[in-house]
Amino acid sequence: MRLEINEQPWVDDAACRGHAKKTGSYDIFFSEDVNLQKEAMKICQACGVRLKCLDYAIDHVIIYGVWGGLTEKQRQRIRRRRYRENRKAAKLSEETEREISLQMKTI
Repeated sequence: MRLEINEQPWVDDAACRGHAKKTGSYDIFFSEDVNLQKEAMKICQACGVRLKCLDYAIDHVIIYGVWGGLTEKQRQRIRRRRYRENRKAAKLSEETEREISLQMKTI
């Protein structure tokens, strides 16, 4: 079951939520202006749920905005690295299975 962002239990504790209540907007987190992105990233750095937010954005392939203190390009690098690591782990598992199978045949 996929929970939407407002259904996530950690959202009410997010620093961006507090910022939006003060300013009336989340715009800073969805700006293409690099300076505004940096401001948003500073807000995220002090957030107690930053890692949960980042995991959500990576897991749900959020392609726009600052989430968990990272821009989309930064999150994309993490997704790519995780993909490569998972592929490598899967390949090693397959190789191990083949080796075990071959060893069992010789017994």
